[in-house]
Amino acid sequence: MKTAMSRPRRVYGSLLSTVLLGGCVSQSSYDALKAQNEQLQAQVQTQQAQIDADKVQNQQLQQQLQSQQAQIDADNAQLARVRGIIRTTR
Repeated sequence: MKTAMSRPRRVYGSLLSTVLLGGCVSQSSYDALKAQNEQLQAQVQTQQAQIDADKVQNQQLQQQLQSQQAQIDADNAQLARVRGIIRTTR
């Protein structure tokens, strides 16, 4: 009976050792990955800031385009009126 009880302990002990030892990394590997992670996070922040700036510029350009299209429409309407006047005076 003693053998049956010690066997699960050995199995759990072996599994625990494997998990603990397998999960360890060297400090230099950890530091390198941490530095890489921080660098990538900084790049993400920089790119997000650029995306936000591009969105603002896009909105400004869309408004400018709408304004210019409205001016073109007004100019075309005025041109049509002038052409109509010219036809009636001939």
